Amino acid sequence: MQSRSSDANINTFIRKSVPGVIFLAQPKDTLRYDAVDCASPQRVGSVSAGWSKTSSPQAVGEETMPHILCVDDEQDILSVATLALEMVGGFTVSSVTNGSDAVWAAEDTQPDLILLDVMMPQMGGPATLKALRENRNTAGIPVVFMTARVQAHEVAEYLELGASAVIHKPFDPMLLPSQLKEVLQWTRTN
Repeated sequence: MQSRSSDANINTFIRKSVPGVIFLAQPKDTLRYDAVDCASPQRVGSVSAGWSKTSSPQAVGEETMPHILCVDDEQDILSVATLALEMVGGFTVSSVTNGSDAVWAAEDTQPDLILLDVMMPQMGGPATLKALRENRNTAGIPVVFMTARVQAHEVAEYLELGASAVIHKPFDPMLLPSQLKEVLQWTRTN
């Protein structure tokens, strides 16, 4: 089904009709919407402040799973995202709680993708993305914003800043790994 968004004046493709949406940047300023169910995440533990790599390295000879750097100032969100990405998706996950640590961790670990909160104190998601894009060592790392602010004009702004996708909060922890796998596949082919 194809529809027009008068707010952003862009083409959209809607695959399902359920609450919550992941937006993937497409050529020619279009957005693709992959609808997802966004049940509220439950508290499952906590992640220590600062940078932490929570998955063990792969053994020699095993297929290396993509490495995701999660950035959010809310410990509950980091805990749920990390658990979902490791247990459901099999990803290697590192996490940080602020933008400046994200820039350092991204340069240090060279993740395959960064899952980045938009609204954080001091250095928010857009400022963090700008710093990542200005650093030649991190400029090519795909960044996916996670936010509750998903009006069409806001999403268009995030994509214009250079985000590969935007995932609506609250997100479904069971679907998050497949959403990020789709983004990784899309960014590798475009």
